[in-house]
Amino acid sequence: MKEHIYIVGPCAAESEEQIMTVAREIGKIEEVRGKNEEVRGKNEEVRGKNGVPGGTIFRAGIWKPRTSPDTFHGIGEQGLRWLQRVQDELGIDTATEVSNAEQVRAAAKAHIAYIWIGARTSANPMAVEEIAGAVVGGKNEEVRGKNEEVRGKNEEVRGKNGVPGGTFKGIGIKNPVNNDVALWIGNIERLERTGLPVVAIHRGCNHHPCWEMAYQLRQQRPTLPLILDPSHMSGNRQLVAALYQTGCQLGYDGFMIEVHPHPEQALSDAKQQITPEELANTIHERPNTKHETRNTDLLWLRAMMDEQDDAIWAMIDKRMQISKQIGDWKKSHGVDIVQPTRYQDILRRRLEWAQAHHISAEAVQQIMDAIHTESVKKQS
Repeated sequence: MKEHIYIVGPCAAESEEQIMTVAREIGKIEEVRGKNEEVRGKNEEVRGKNGVPGGTIFRAGIWKPRTSPDTFHGIGEQGLRWLQRVQDELGIDTATEVSNAEQVRAAAKAHIAYIWIGARTSANPMAVEEIAGAVVGGKNEEVRGKNEEVRGKNEEVRGKNGVPGGTFKGIGIKNPVNNDVALWIGNIERLERTGLPVVAIHRGCNHHPCWEMAYQLRQQRPTLPLILDPSHMSGNRQLVAALYQTGCQLGYDGFMIEVHPHPEQALSDAKQQITPEELANTIHERPNTKHETRNTDLLWLRAMMDEQDDAIWAMIDKRMQISKQIGDWKKSHGVDIVQPTRYQDILRRRLEWAQAHHISAEAVQQIMDAIHTESVKKQS
């Protein structure tokens, strides 16, 4: 069995105590998981042609690009020292999100092992280009330093993993906030030019999976490590375990999961973080892998269909809510609830649509009649 990549930890670094508490708990989970599965160690199979090994990476956001200016935007550079301590004392690689060149340089200087680019930044190819340039600049600085004999033996190397300043072990890129696989792939290509191992992180769009986008990426780049982020995909801690199971069935190479010692007290994304105990239960539960590899494409297609079904019913629910508002307006203005001319106009347009899309007119009329009947009930 190939080893998964696990990028786990709190949404945001809030205090040194919080970081060390979560990291120690995650370290215990990793130790137990490794012993039980006997997949850890020097002989571990490397995932993907980009050379990203399986195992655990501790994540924590230092800079948080938030929607509202009044929310917690991260602890800033002091949090990098806490991540250094995780590497020093626990020997676990660490990762943090970056959104500009200055943050890249700060993370490199602090010897952070991995960085990733978030969905908001991923929507801006110029920002990704800037980050890629800063990564390359850091590698050039390392070479320049060695040539000038100012780096090397006299430099203090942070962490048991020996990550030198100015370099990273790898870089992740989340899909853009919008459903745009071409932009996602373009950003991946920008980062690959840095020479770093690159992983794609699928976090969905506005709490919707957008399975088709990830499926297209998998089809076009089958050897690129693909990570599932069920925390952001769902926005709900109750759904993380189920999405994890789905990710295992679909053949994802790993998972990015937000973990907090007290999720309800988290300063950001409190609703989607789980406890270390819940993380252990999630990853130790054997996923349903009865389906053979040849059925993976079918599973992807079914996941896409299920998502569309969810969208259909969500839209019907929204339509009924609007119907209720229309009914309230009609009652307050003395307008009849049922207006046959209006419905006939709607039905005519839907039947024209059915003909253009080669869908049975009879089926469309049955669906529209059922929706209209329920809408009238809502308005009444």
